Amino acid sequence: MAAKMLDEVLRKEKLSAQAEQSAQDEAKRIIEDAEKKAQSIIEDAEKKAQKSMKAGLNAAGKKADRLSQKATDRAEKTAEELRAQADSRLSEAVGIVRQIISE
Repeated sequence: MAAKMLDEVLRKEKLSAQAEQSAQDEAKRIIEDAEKKAQSIIEDAEKKAQKSMKAGLNAAGKKADRLSQKATDRAEKTAEELRAQADSRLSEAVGIVRQIISE
């Protein structure tokens, strides 16, 4: 009878150890899955951040190009206006010199 009880206790202890090992294995699997999901979420967030930064840099680059073109256009227009003024003053000076010479 005692041997039977001892066998029963040992059987239950073995089942308990197996259940504990199964629980540990399951917990380990759950933790690994959670870590993989967390890593995936982090990687996705990093990719989105990189895309967002790239889009922002592209937009800033395009804006800089537009501003540069606008400044170039304005500088060219100002240069043309100054050339026209210089031509006008030169013509005026030539006219004055001719007038002085003819007098």
